[in-house]
Amino acid sequence: MIVFICYSLLATAQEYINKGMQRMDSLKLAIKTAHSDTAQINLLNQLAQQYIDLNFLSSADSTARQALQIADRFNYPKHKGDSYNKIGLTYLTINAVDSARTYFIK
Repeated sequence: MIVFICYSLLATAQEYINKGMQRMDSLKLAIKTAHSDTAQINLLNQLAQQYIDLNFLSSADSTARQALQIADRFNYPKHKGDSYNKIGLTYLTINAVDSARTYFIK
């Protein structure tokens, strides 16, 4: 019985990871073909969230910072806030609460 439960949990976890990887691939493709700055920023932040969900924190941070750069260049305050939030989440995930707070309040 315990073996069956462990196998079921492992299969579910693997399915979750596979779907997450597929979503990341789809987002990367959509970013390359985005027709507007705001679409690209939104897609980058979605990709950053996907990285966070799968615990690829270095990739999440760099992707959110890429979105932040574009949002800053075109002065999109809402999108800057979204990007800061993603960066804060990466810090929060590793329990760097003070660093996370810095980004959450920007």
